[in-house]
Amino acid sequence: MNGELSGSHGEEGSAGSLHIEGPINSDGTAELHARGRTNNPDYAVNKPSRGSAYTYRIKAQFDEKGGKGSRMEARVCNFTFKKR
Repeated sequence: MNGELSGSHGEEGSAGSLHIEGPINSDGTAELHARGRTNNPDYAVNKPSRGSAYTYRIKAQFDEKGGKGSRMEARVCNFTFKKR
């Protein structure tokens, strides 16, 4: 299963953007790295101003069809990945 995940939402560097990337190990485990810029402060940890940079890690497990993961810091955030 060795592979690499790379995905984005929005235009990199703009408010509301998100980029997730990282290697997927042969057993399907992965520690992914997310980075982006906040949009609405009411929905961001500690309510930073719009456009503030952020980063966090995601612990994930993949199989042939996709995977699931969870944010490792600050607050609960779950992810579902589908293979295309």
